[in-house]
Amino acid sequence: MSNTEFLIFKIIFLGAGIGMLIGAGFVYQNTYQFIHSASIAQGQVVELMHSTSDSSEKGVYNPKVRFQTNEDQVILFTSSLGRNPPAYAKGDIIEVLYSPKIPEKAQINDFFSLWFDVLIMGFIGGVFTFIGICLLSIKSPKEKALKP
Repeated sequence: MSNTEFLIFKIIFLGAGIGMLIGAGFVYQNTYQFIHSASIAQGQVVELMHSTSDSSEKGVYNPKVRFQTNEDQVILFTSSLGRNPPAYAKGDIIEVLYSPKIPEKAQINDFFSLWFDVLIMGFIGGVFTFIGICLLSIKSPKEKALKP
């Protein structure tokens, strides 16, 4: 790998990390705004939706929740965050946050349901940024050979 290629690799790695951190900042801001503008309702887990991916035979369980808005509209939604073992059981009463304008986009009011995306993006972005900075401080063998 030439010096130029190695420098490009370092910059791309750092750029990806910074991009992930910026993305985490946007997701944080959206989640923060959602929480502070959301209405609260009591919901009930009506079903656990089991899903698997190619990389996992066990799969995860996403709770399907029913709740009623302040306008007496009954909403049914499936949480985007699945877990194994499941975090909830059928029949559990849980707190739900929803936007009065778009109640179908409701979320379960628990830490991981609200902040999981921010944590993952922030962690990966932080690791990539740290490694990118470390790589930029390392000189390639060719650069070391050129300097006495």
